[in-house]
Amino acid sequence: MTAAATLELLTQSRAFAVLRGIAPAAMPELLGELADGGLCAAEVSLSAPDGLEALRRAVDAADVDGRITIGAGTVRTVAQADAALAAGAQFLVAPGLATDVVARAVAEDVLHLPGVMTPTEVDQALQAGARAVKLFPAARLGPGYIRDLLGPFPALRIAAVGGVDVNNAAAFLAAGACCVGYGSSLLPQDPMARDLVVAAVRDAVRAVRPSHPTKETYAH
Repeated sequence: MTAAATLELLTQSRAFAVLRGIAPAAMPELLGELADGGLCAAEVSLSAPDGLEALRRAVDAADVDGRITIGAGTVRTVAQADAALAAGAQFLVAPGLATDVVARAVAEDVLHLPGVMTPTEVDQALQAGARAVKLFPAARLGPGYIRDLLGPFPALRIAAVGGVDVNNAAAFLAAGACCVGYGSSLLPQDPMARDLVVAAVRDAVRAVRPSHPTKETYAH
């Protein structure tokens, strides 16, 4: 999938899951639950020691399921980017901005969402070739911050991540974010309560998708 196609997928779906610290063996079942709930993309963080193996298991499960696109998160170095792409990741996400990782993603025509917070970081990301950025931590900054960024950067595509849940997701989209990333709010604290995941995902999807979406709905 090209970078442009992946960005369009995230924009149209309006939300993706952020999975951190999930055991590799749990990935197939969890991804099925996310897809059952209506999500079509998930980021698997590489921050845990077994993060790369979790990514591989997620990619394998997604290939079989066919309903969800898998990306790699916490990609801070070119070496991590290369490992994630070799494992089958379709997009990359980072907590901060590393221009060499942006350059590698551009060379491979893979979507990369570098983490940014300041206008300076946004400008550096765009000059390095980024198609979109991840605003982090979004909830700390608030939807109004996105409106402010879109003033000097009117064509900026922003994924709002960090503290996003069903109560504030729509506000970030209304402010101009192209999509949001749902993290811990999707997963119950009790690991035995996985039957609640589908319901939580459905609520999360309902919060960001209008009943009758149109092309204009997703415009900036």
